[in-house]
Amino acid sequence: LLGNRAAQAQVDPHFSQTFIQPMTLNPALTGAIDGDYRVSAIWRSQYSNLLQTKGISGEMTTNNNVNLGVNLLNQTTSDRAYSFTNAYLTMAYTGVRFGKDAMHYLTMAIQGGILNRRFDISRMEFGDQWKSGIGYDPSAATGESWRTQNASALDMGAGILYYDASPNKRVNFYGGFSAFHINKPKSPYITADNGEVVPVRYNIHGGARIVVNEQIQVVPNFFHQRQQEARETLVGLYGQLNAGLKTDFVLGAN
Repeated sequence: LLGNRAAQAQVDPHFSQTFIQPMTLNPALTGAIDGDYRVSAIWRSQYSNLLQTKGISGEMTTNNNVNLGVNLLNQTTSDRAYSFTNAYLTMAYTGVRFGKDAMHYLTMAIQGGILNRRFDISRMEFGDQWKSGIGYDPSAATGESWRTQNASALDMGAGILYYDASPNKRVNFYGGFSAFHINKPKSPYITADNGEVVPVRYNIHGGARIVVNEQIQVVPNFFHQRQQEARETLVGLYGQLNAGLKTDFVLGAN
């Protein structure tokens, strides 16, 4: 508590470069690629390396209007006292198409996996371990007690995405909506047996791909996410240069 006000914070780890880990933004983005498969990885350091977040994902398209993906995200503190891990399998259905030449897509997806939180109390420092005239004494006993230091729960998410895949257009629009923790998994650490519910995280996002010429594309984009009382809005623009048959160069800002 801060005075008489309860502290609120973003619960889920996340990345600002959502195009590298699209399944963490919307499961319906699974397999939305110009190719047969994609493997990607990302690493984020915050607060002078106090907090590290790593993500790795793989996704593939099929010939049966279904795209498949797997996504792993892990966040740890530098002292390894806290770890947050999500591991998901995702299936996206791409069979809903309309418009001229059926190049407008409406993709729906569901995501399921494990949410795990782990605390290592032996690596933590508590107020009653600080002694007057001595300072921190790691051998001093603490009165802090937790129900458990390691808990896992089934975690579900879903999303929907529209995008215009029409070729030879100067501007192609896309947009989507997603929700995570829709099955309301529990966090049974300090509270009663049932634990506190992990709040649902809602995302809305969109943008446009603008073709400047054969080598250059520009993508203005936005997303807004809300989880309980925490909110984040991001507006950005990035440009992509086709530097070769197998090489792209991307530069942008949010």
